[in-house]
Amino acid sequence: MEDNQSTANNFLQHNPLDPHLDPASPASSNLCKQTMPSVFIGIDIAKATFDVCVLLPNAKPKAASPFKQRAKGFDNQSTGFEALHTWLTHLLADGTPLSQVHCAMEATGIYWEALALELGNKGYTVSVVNPSKIASYGQVQLQRGKTDKQDAALIARYCQREQPMAYVPAPKAQRELLLLTRQYGHVQEALVAHRLRLQTCQSVAVAESIQTIIECLQAQLKLMQQTIDAQIEQDPQLKQSAQLLKTIPAVGAKTIPSLLAYL
Repeated sequence: MEDNQSTANNFLQHNPLDPHLDPASPASSNLCKQTMPSVFIGIDIAKATFDVCVLLPNAKPKAASPFKQRAKGFDNQSTGFEALHTWLTHLLADGTPLSQVHCAMEATGIYWEALALELGNKGYTVSVVNPSKIASYGQVQLQRGKTDKQDAALIARYCQREQPMAYVPAPKAQRELLLLTRQYGHVQEALVAHRLRLQTCQSVAVAESIQTIIECLQAQLKLMQQTIDAQIEQDPQLKQSAQLLKTIPAVGAKTIPSLLAYL
């Protein structure tokens, strides 16, 4: 038991995929050395669009609020991301560096992932917040209405007040592995569903159709597993972590890709 625990601890302490687990990693050092932001952005994101609220420093003396507010909506796709960056560049014409611009958004499904990655690559500080935190903050602020614009403003105020920790995206190879393991799970669920349908099917023609689909799904599972194995084998970090995980008796071969994808 002590050897197993030691192996597990060794993996967690030296796992190169997660900067939060390694205090000496460059990503962790960058978090500690963040410049205090002066501009705060709240993003309420949905499948097709997202609304943005920007809190800019208010230079007017005796202003009622230390921030002036700007808002706009964009399409949740690459053209919308570029339009957002262009708009923000215009708002930050005073020369405010992007490192002092703190963006926050809720972890809504998977809709936030592409935008968070794009903003991070451009140099913005990005935080991805649990939606329950924003909801609780809204209750404290006695927010009564609930529109996309109001939610974006609420997220911006939460970002300014709480300044949540910056989002550190996983390496590209790990993000690809995550997508592969998700797809493997979807195909596996579809296979189980069709097998259950076949058990209760009372039509020969329908049963033949279902059987054909089952065979296709089985072939896809096999292909997906080969792709996942190749993805791990081709990346040095993933390969090293997989080898460490294999030394833990309680971790099976089918569990390792999911652990690598999510850790």
